Amino acid sequence: MTEQSKNFGLKQWAEVATILIAVLALATSIWSANETRKHNRLSFKPHLSLASAFTNTQAQNGVYLDSNGPGPALIRSFKVYIGENQLNTNSPTEFGNEIRERLNLQDIFIYIEVPRKGDVLKPGESHKLLGAVKLPNDLTESQLLRLKAGLPRLEFVIEYESVYEQLFVLKRKGLKVGVQGL
Repeated sequence: MTEQSKNFGLKQWAEVATILIAVLALATSIWSANETRKHNRLSFKPHLSLASAFTNTQAQNGVYLDSNGPGPALIRSFKVYIGENQLNTNSPTEFGNEIRERLNLQDIFIYIEVPRKGDVLKPGESHKLLGAVKLPNDLTESQLLRLKAGLPRLEFVIEYESVYEQLFVLKRKGLKVGVQGL
């Protein structure tokens, strides 16, 4: 072998090593980006839950939609059912009338606020969906019993997504209603 062929071989090995290092750097970069994406999806994953509270404080009475996850929840749809019947949630007035009528709560004013498509619940935010305006102590025993028996019949189906457009569904039927005074 001549000196020139030895140098040519070393040069080829140097080129192969350079390419190998570049490929490994690219693979590491792709893996790192994938892991970062997984981490970000978990870090911004929303979680919604429903809770009810009926106490002697009027401002706290109601059914709440709570955002418990580390990321914001973008509402896609909000539906409420009683049995197989979907209630009209497009109009808070009609929705409130349907709830009062179907749950036999006509003599109790129900506060209604329905989340709309595109609404965002930030982490830690609580959204009051509905509540009785009168305090439990101001309601008759009959009204309290109807309230306690009626609200668990509601089924809530809420579709929401993360900032990464992951779809989640909260389906909750049979809210336990603890009413102070019963």
